[in-house]
Amino acid sequence: MTSHMTSSKDKLTDDDINLFRNAAKGTTPLRQNKKGKKKVDIATITPTLNRKKISPQTEENSGFSHLDEINIDATSSDEVTAADILIFSRPGPQNKILRKLRRGQIPIEAALDLHGMRVTDAYSEIMGFINHSLSSSYRCIKIIHGKGRGAKAEMPILKNKVNNWLKQIPQVMAFCSAQPNDGGIGAVYVLLKKV
Repeated sequence: MTSHMTSSKDKLTDDDINLFRNAAKGTTPLRQNKKGKKKVDIATITPTLNRKKISPQTEENSGFSHLDEINIDATSSDEVTAADILIFSRPGPQNKILRKLRRGQIPIEAALDLHGMRVTDAYSEIMGFINHSLSSSYRCIKIIHGKGRGAKAEMPILKNKVNNWLKQIPQVMAFCSAQPNDGGIGAVYVLLKKV
């Protein structure tokens, strides 16, 4: 019995090419570094894409529940500047874990980039992203809020909003500004509660 194997010499038909183009429609090519190697070290959640819908039945089985709404307009007396380092922790996480988080030594399982978003869009994206991360049992995620240097306001709007919103979410155990290679003061590592 012989089997038909395809080789690199086989030609693609027009149907094959059209099928591939239809399947790849709406996708974005991966960014490549200077050496031509693909950069795919973490799963990056693109706003409104790759959003996993969770049915109520799935939620019951996994022990996961959606986040409660938080106050989108919450302001704090401790507003931060573009140069400030963010750091927050609830009682519970061990000091060793918090040190590893600050040093960027906990693997980042997903990231969300908020650059250029309006406050209401950023809020929706963060809530969906954290819901997705919790349902996926991610422990450490990264949110890129930017440094706010392009804004006309004195204080960075998104950086302050992210700082306030994350403090309101009980499933957020800790967060801190990222290491320079991960966005520095323009991003935060977020440690999520185990579900």
